[in-house]
Amino acid sequence: MEVWKDAFLVQVRRPGLGEPPPNSARRSTVGGFSAKSRLRLMVTVNKVAMGEGRMPLFLTCTFPDAVPVPKDVPRLWDNFCRALERCFPRVGLIWKKELKTRLSGVQSVGKTVPHFHALAWGLPEVVPWQERRGKWFRVRRVPDGWRWQVFALGEDGQRVVEQDIVFPETTEFPFRMWFSALWYEAVGTGDARHYRAGTNLSAVKSVAGVRFYVSKYMGKESDGRSEWACGRWWGVRKKGNIPWGERAVVELTKAKANTLVRCVRRYIKATRGKKVKLLGSTVNLFTGDSAQWRRLAEWLARVTS
Repeated sequence: MEVWKDAFLVQVRRPGLGEPPPNSARRSTVGGFSAKSRLRLMVTVNKVAMGEGRMPLFLTCTFPDAVPVPKDVPRLWDNFCRALERCFPRVGLIWKKELKTRLSGVQSVGKTVPHFHALAWGLPEVVPWQERRGKWFRVRRVPDGWRWQVFALGEDGQRVVEQDIVFPETTEFPFRMWFSALWYEAVGTGDARHYRAGTNLSAVKSVAGVRFYVSKYMGKESDGRSEWACGRWWGVRKKGNIPWGERAVVELTKAKANTLVRCVRRYIKATRGKKVKLLGSTVNLFTGDSAQWRRLAEWLARVTS
């Protein structure tokens, strides 16, 4: 049994029982966000230690009315993540792509289009000033402090200044504006409305909040029928910056492992009102008290059969 200290994952592994074949060297084409992929995402999130000083931010990145072609979406998201990592080396992300029907706009209204959610650790509330020289977003030092410029496409199709602000040297610059500008620069359409409304940021204040965001926004399954279904649906970036729980392993005999699995199944049925189907070698339990399951496994390991 594996338990992740200060996190919420308990796994009982029974080697040799219904194990999948070894992964081939070449990965197959991603066709949708399946139930198995959703389970892998949930397992990953529940390995993270939560608590005081370790709560993430919840980021949302949407595209403008003129959504890029499907083959460009993964590249644009990767460009944004790379820019975020260069500006904030301590950031760690668990991200998820979601498809949703657009309710406003002109070109995409009524269409199912993609956007991205991410749980982010290591991001500051106040951003240290640093120079940035992009096509649509620039920050540079001036004699009176720092000059912040955002550009957009005008009615004639030429680039114009959308926002031009000089901040004093002592200004504490909020991360929210920097986040919006980085996503705007990564997508690169020059749509000023996208700069103003293309992102959303929420501070997750509790473990219940993390579970709410994951279940509502990051845990929805989706098939591969949409044109935007190509590419990865979720991933982890900068794993070393995410506060993972400490992994502890308790070795059990096959008989005792089966006993523990029955306990897990009965617990899930009693607390959630549904049975657990055992389709493979691993049983996963997401619980707020993983320590008591570790104690149970250690007790089983000591007991004479």
